[in-house]
Amino acid sequence: MSWFLLALVSAISLASADAFTKKLFPVSTGMELVAIRFFVPAVALFPVVFFLPYSQLDLTFWLLMALVVPLELLAMYLYLISIRDAPLANTLPYLAFTPVFNIATAWLVLGETVTSAGLLGILLITGGAYMINLKLEHLRDIRSLVKPFLAIRQNK
Repeated sequence: MSWFLLALVSAISLASADAFTKKLFPVSTGMELVAIRFFVPAVALFPVVFFLPYSQLDLTFWLLMALVVPLELLAMYLYLISIRDAPLANTLPYLAFTPVFNIATAWLVLGETVTSAGLLGILLITGGAYMINLKLEHLRDIRSLVKPFLAIRQNK
């Protein structure tokens, strides 16, 4: 299966999950949303475990899991609260900023750097997501460049 098809199916699935979460669970608490978003895929994917090759997991793996799982749960909690409480068109474009944060964390934690072409791609995607909230008729005013960030405060 090609990477393009996998990426497309992943994007459609995530967008559908976000829309269904907002539509079907408008009054659920954040923890209920997290439980639903992790439990349903876990049940659906459980049979796959029986087809995976067995491998021994060392202590380092379990220590990293103990660190990463709470962070993942917190991130999912904040993400689901944001899509529950604000319009999807305002909240989801900010996910395009994830690669910018990945550059910094990859450098700090792993010592990895991004190529020039990779940086250009990240800046183009992030810039495009930023421009979604800009109004073309207001670009003459320098203050309009901060409008997407002000939209965060307006949708609390």
